[in-house]
Amino acid sequence: MPGPRALALELPRREPAQERYLRGLRIRMIAMTVAFVILLAHNRFVLGGAHFTYVLLPLINLLDDALMYYLTWRGFMVEFQSYLRLAVDAFALAFICHLTGSVSSAMPMAYVMLICATALTTDRAHTYFSIAVCTFGYWVLLLLEFTGTLAYAPLAQVFRIFPREEPLTMATNALFVPTILVLSGVLVSHLADRRAKTEERLRAAHAELTRASGELVRAERKLHHSEKLASLGTLVAGVAHELNNPIGFVQSNLQSLEEWTGRLRRYAACEDPEGRARLRKELRIDMIDEELPELISDSREGTRRAVEIVAGLKDFSRPSLKRARSVLLEEIIDKTLRLVNVHLKNRIRVTRAFALNEPVNCYPGLLSQVLTNLLINAAQAIEGEGAITLETGRAGEMVFVRVSDSGPGIAPEKLPHIFDPFFTTKEPGQGTGLGLSVSYGIVAEMGGRIEVESPPGKGARFTVLLPMEPPALEGLYD
Repeated sequence: MPGPRALALELPRREPAQERYLRGLRIRMIAMTVAFVILLAHNRFVLGGAHFTYVLLPLINLLDDALMYYLTWRGFMVEFQSYLRLAVDAFALAFICHLTGSVSSAMPMAYVMLICATALTTDRAHTYFSIAVCTFGYWVLLLLEFTGTLAYAPLAQVFRIFPREEPLTMATNALFVPTILVLSGVLVSHLADRRAKTEERLRAAHAELTRASGELVRAERKLHHSEKLASLGTLVAGVAHELNNPIGFVQSNLQSLEEWTGRLRRYAACEDPEGRARLRKELRIDMIDEELPELISDSREGTRRAVEIVAGLKDFSRPSLKRARSVLLEEIIDKTLRLVNVHLKNRIRVTRAFALNEPVNCYPGLLSQVLTNLLINAAQAIEGEGAITLETGRAGEMVFVRVSDSGPGIAPEKLPHIFDPFFTTKEPGQGTGLGLSVSYGIVAEMGGRIEVESPPGKGARFTVLLPMEPPALEGLYD
């Protein structure tokens, strides 16, 4: 356990910024020491004389830096240091004015620069303190020169630059210069306050904009979810009919299998060879033996078809993980076609033109949702029989999936609005007007875009363009 003496010598831990500040002070102290020695040597190492006044300037700065170094090193009075620095700077400027011509010097403008810099970088208290010490230092300088305590402008006299000013001129400057200092300080401080208030308003506006943006994102996700549910409802209506076929087929096969099982039991229970021969012909055992493998195979195919339909619905309805994976676009298109098949078969011919046979990094669940909307829209746009063409390929650094239909197309005046929320070309009650808007948002989030062309009377063509390397998405796309 350290004793009282050891505790007294412990120093506060300094931040890296304080260490850099101390290092800068050490460099300034070395420079001021060199300047002081050179000027003192020029004055023949005499502590006095007409030239000794300007020797005091580096000495004052050296003492000021030494005091700042000690206070910072010990961790004392950080707020006090800023006021002390302003006071030393003000009196140092007073010495410079004294050396270069006093009231005839242009150096009082440096007071204005010091006050303006203080007003722009600190608060009102520091600004008013700077005005006070600058005015006080300038008045003390004029008083000392007027009473003869200080030699009037020693450098100016040596080089005969300025004549000695009359008392009236000195009195006028004693009033004029402080007035300029006060006005400049107050004006710049007022401007600095206005700037601070403007920055505060901007920060508040930015925070409000960030909050509104977050609410917009949440609302957009709810919109996506609503449209997904609407699309799911449309799919379920068709899938229910689509499931009836394989289920009805399997049910019919099971009835046949049940009947055949009864025949086979009767045939197996007969032990008389003549009776077995008669039953074999009567119960058509040979036909059962031939058709049973085919019946089982057909039943398996029906159940496989039902499993595929249910799996497709499950993939579509569950939240899509925002994680890209490498997949063939052809696979996504085929799965989507199986889902929307009820809207297409018997009247719409689907043509595939796949020019891209390599895997692509994408978000399969999101892309399937987009293609589902486009295919259902295309099917609903075709009255009676028609055709839909699906194409894939590359376009520069992007890949594309194109859906073209043989419907009537989109009117030119409606084309600019088709991606607007709640805009629809369908009859009332037949659509939410969100499908294309949500699809556009999904593709944009994946780093791509949707282009649409609709020559009059030649159907519509939607092209989904996606980057080869999609952006990383976080969380779930609900």
